[in-house]
Amino acid sequence: MAAELTVPRVLEALAPEGFRAAHDVRTAYGTLDHVVAGPNGVFAIETKNVRGVLSVRDGHLTLNGNSAAAFVTQAAKEASEIGRRLHRAGMGRLVPALVVSTTARVRRGPLRFGNVQVIELPDLPAALRKRKGPRLSDREVGRALAAVVRGNEPLAVPQVLED
Repeated sequence: MAAELTVPRVLEALAPEGFRAAHDVRTAYGTLDHVVAGPNGVFAIETKNVRGVLSVRDGHLTLNGNSAAAFVTQAAKEASEIGRRLHRAGMGRLVPALVVSTTARVRRGPLRFGNVQVIELPDLPAALRKRKGPRLSDREVGRALAAVVRGNEPLAVPQVLED
């Protein structure tokens, strides 16, 4: 739980640069730790508080030599759902996923797996800042987060009326 608290502090420090965040976003695949919208896009952030070394072996993420591919799969699915929420709001955007390790070292990082990047916590600000692509205005940043949060609300269950 402490790991999830350190990432919000890093994200708060980026607020003067136009970055805003939503935390604990429910998806069909679990709870996404953070969604960040800023001048250069929207990001899905999955936080991992694991010990040891994250690295690549045979094209797959490992933690201390054991498969950690589930980290990448989870982050990719959650980012895809956030992208669908933006699309429904008329803001179709590719949403990159970041797996942020708060304690484990990322060997030869950042590590890339398609749309997912695995980084250490100190590298998070640079990863958010350096993305190239269409710029988002402050208004668009707000709209994007609103679309993400709106998609976070539970669906209404239709009631069956009896005669």
